[in-house]
Amino acid sequence: MFSQEVKVNAVLDTNKIRIGEQAKIDLYVNYDANQKNIKIEWPSIGDTITQKVEVISISPIDSTLPDKINPGRLLQHQQITISVYDSGMYVIPSFKFILNSDTSKPLLTEPLFLEVHTVPTDTSLAKTKDIKPPFGESFNWKWYLNYIYAGIGLLALLVAVVVITTYYNKKRNQQVIEPEKPKIPPHILALAALEKIKLDEVWKDGKIKEYYSSISDTIRLYIEDRFVLNALESTTDEIMLAFRSQVVDKESKEKLQQLLMLSDLVKFAKQFPIEVEHQFTLQNAFDFVNGTKREEEMDAALFTEEELEKNVQSSLSRKIETTPTQKNSPSYQAPTNSNKNNSKNYRKPYQEKEVSNTKIFIGVVVIVSILIATIFFTTQIVKSAQSGLQSKIFTESINKQCPIMIDQEARLDKVEMLDEKTLCYYYTLVNYSVGDIDASAIENNVRPIMINTVKNSPELQFLREVSGTLQYQYNDKSGNPMLLVSVTSNDYKN
Repeated sequence: MFSQEVKVNAVLDTNKIRIGEQAKIDLYVNYDANQKNIKIEWPSIGDTITQKVEVISISPIDSTLPDKINPGRLLQHQQITISVYDSGMYVIPSFKFILNSDTSKPLLTEPLFLEVHTVPTDTSLAKTKDIKPPFGESFNWKWYLNYIYAGIGLLALLVAVVVITTYYNKKRNQQVIEPEKPKIPPHILALAALEKIKLDEVWKDGKIKEYYSSISDTIRLYIEDRFVLNALESTTDEIMLAFRSQVVDKESKEKLQQLLMLSDLVKFAKQFPIEVEHQFTLQNAFDFVNGTKREEEMDAALFTEEELEKNVQSSLSRKIETTPTQKNSPSYQAPTNSNKNNSKNYRKPYQEKEVSNTKIFIGVVVIVSILIATIFFTTQIVKSAQSGLQSKIFTESINKQCPIMIDQEARLDKVEMLDEKTLCYYYTLVNYSVGDIDASAIENNVRPIMINTVKNSPELQFLREVSGTLQYQYNDKSGNPMLLVSVTSNDYKN
């Protein structure tokens, strides 16, 4: 029944061609498109149809609606370009279409006939003549004139380079080499940089992060030069741990810890200190440098203002580099505290953490940036609390607003009381998967900042009074657990 509804046809655009000319065969299939589960297998055509009928190209199958009155009919068409390179009569056999994989009853087109004839020759023309020999041409030296000019020009250029090089070498040898100026002591550079920060007062323009970053960078550079510590690549806790072995008074250590911790909170947790803290932090930086500077013979007066400015800028913008040859050399040995005075120019080589450092940075910025939001929601719970953390009323008041986008990276999904003294916040990092960040490294960097926030924040005084616990559960964009950070009473009371 289907075969009666499907019609196939093959049409040849011309019956006569000359050798090498092309002809086109159009294949048509006409059937009712409303039929369900109908499958038409077109004939498979290779490079040739018969031994001497070659296929030049085959067009893709296109479909049209041939009858506007009966839109249910569908017409499919394919065009085959052929050519023949020998004269004679050729029969193009029927093309076979298979309907619904039934090979026993194929649909066949009518066979086609093609006549190929040669181009008649003009017998009146004379016989072909022999090939004429090439014309001879006499030698002319002007052919090589351009090459001669180019050779002379190159020779003149070479002589000029030799003369100029010899002249400048002699002149350089006659120059008097001035003795190198002594290196500016670290404390002079640090005090000059802090004085510039004090005069600029960029915090008045709303550049709080830039203000604290410049103070922190200046102190870290000073620590590297003065104490030979890798302060630029160390966290605040690592720096304070290293200072346990340094001969520094307790007051200077406390001032250093205060300015570094506050700078970290401003840079990573988006905290906004008050105006008094701006001046207090800068004064702590001045006091730390003055309290730990090494007594040098040189004074700041020995250097001009331009020299100090130049050295301050170069110090703030420098990048420490260590080549693989130096780092892997058997003779390489890092200086200790006993010989640090003999190695002022020493720079501790970086550890190669290209991938892990990137993951740590992403995680620190994302997780610490939502810490302020966590404190905010905790404060809202405290203000409305009537019977302590265990009450479900407060968590429900927050959960009614969830999910909440804290920033472009993090979403607060819910807040849940796990027991009488444990409050847990569930976050989703909407742009990251489990493999995008290093969870353990992130926790090592983020945890000290969180502990310090719980320890010193006035808003979290209630938590310290009941020895409660805050937990932060971070999931990736697919809902898979990435990191769980808990801040307990043992953390913020020690």
